[in-house]
This record gives sequence, structure tokens and C-alpha cells, in this order.
Amino acid sequence: MKVIRDPVDELLKLDAAEHRHQYIEDDGFALRVMDTLPARRGVSARLRVAIPMGFAAFAALIVVCFTSGGNFFVDAMMDIATTSATPSSFAYLTLMLVFVATSFAVARDS
Repeated sequence: MKVIRDPVDELLKLDAAEHRHQYIEDDGFALRVMDTLPARRGVSARLRVAIPMGFAAFAALIVVCFTSGGNFFVDAMMDIATTSATPSSFAYLTLMLVFVATSFAVARDS
């Protein structure tokens, strides 16, 4: 087994060893506070699979509904670049807005 040494981890361990004598005894207060905090909700394995699959199905539905036989993304980007208001451009912007909002929500929860 190959052990990889992390220099930042080594510095943190050294710093903790140097400042061990500065610990302030709180008579278990910090542990009691940590014990009373609510447990973090976990995301089930089904939901972890269902979210990306649902977004893929949603994207496919958008593409099927709003394309006229052409390439959805190219058409939508050209419409946006030329400031043309078409169903493809609205669908593309809506799709991107949903993806970005969901990404921020998931990142904030992590």
C-alpha cells in the first residue's frame, strides 16, 4: 500500500501539537452542544439516481417539444446570439435556469 503524505495535513498536525497546551477546558459544553444539534438529513440512493435521470428526461422532453427537426442547442444559441425570441431560445434559457438553480441548491446543501 502506497501512503501519500499531504504537506498541508502535516502542517496542521504540527500546529495542533504546538498549541495543545492552549486548550481551554469547557467542562464538556462543546460536546453537549454538538450532541443536541439535529442530525443532517441524508439523501437516499434512489433520489441520487432519480435526480439526474429526471433532469435528463426533462431535457429530452424540452428538445422533443421545441425543436423543428434541427439541432436544438445550435438553433437556440443562434437565436439568443441574434436576439430572436423563439420557442427554442425560451426553452433553452428555461432549461439552463433550472439547471443552474438546482446546482446552487445542491451545492448549498452540501
